[in-house]
Amino acid sequence: METRVVLDGPAATRRYLRQAIGPVDRRGYGLRLVFCDVDAAVVCHVHVEDLPAAVPDQECLRYVWPFVDAARQAPGTGLVLAVVRPGPTAITEQDRRWYSAAHRACADGSVRVLGAYVVGRRSEREIRLDDAL
Repeated sequence: METRVVLDGPAATRRYLRQAIGPVDRRGYGLRLVFCDVDAAVVCHVHVEDLPAAVPDQECLRYVWPFVDAARQAPGTGLVLAVVRPGPTAITEQDRRWYSAAHRACADGSVRVLGAYVVGRRSEREIRLDDAL
């Protein structure tokens, strides 16, 4: 029997990201987009790897939109965005760009945002609205 993983809050999401994104994946820049059902149970996650360290606003949106477009095909789907990068999880300007792009795309596509996180070399951190301003 398969166990459902429900991302019912920041602690559960951080645990999931810690298990799903290994040390090798944390050495470079990338994204993980976690698709969840209406109950916030993980359905699948997608890796976007080998991103440049700095990505302009419109390019962030271009990277995120295809996944939001796919998610909106199943009403009630929610997305978690994880920005994967080396180093500590202090929020950077680039993290703010990814956060804004994910929220903008999800709002345009009527997809629930279940959270945005930074996954660093040794830890995971939620990006909150206060961090993004």
